Amino acid sequence: MTLQFTLLVEPKSVQHGARAGLRKGKIRFYNDSEKTSYQTRLMLEAKHHAPMEPFKGAVSLCYQFWMDKPKSSKNDLAIVKPDLDNLSKGLTDALSKCGFWKDDCQIIALTAVKVYNDTPLPPRIEIKMDFAS
Repeated sequence: MTLQFTLLVEPKSVQHGARAGLRKGKIRFYNDSEKTSYQTRLMLEAKHHAPMEPFKGAVSLCYQFWMDKPKSSKNDLAIVKPDLDNLSKGLTDALSKCGFWKDDCQIIALTAVKVYNDTPLPPRIEIKMDFAS
């Protein structure tokens, strides 16, 4: 089975997870609010495409992160931040929380591409999932 959809969310890096700090002599952990906000937006968009029950088999994913072309770039293959693995991590975490699969250990293949858009189309994330039967 294959599932394809687009999230109209501007791709962002989520390289920072929980952070730690001292408060009243004790270590406290807290989440980066920007990461939390971004993942919430991803989940709100993605939940409309989630299956009724999480898939239990192997999953192959293909992500295309469509972003505005950097002004400093002279060609279509801009080598600029954000890092592709950080873009993928945030999206995979959000899709896991939406219940597309039981556990992200089910992901057996991942293809991810940054695409720099110089058309009037908005930034977005295109997703294709193949579920083994």
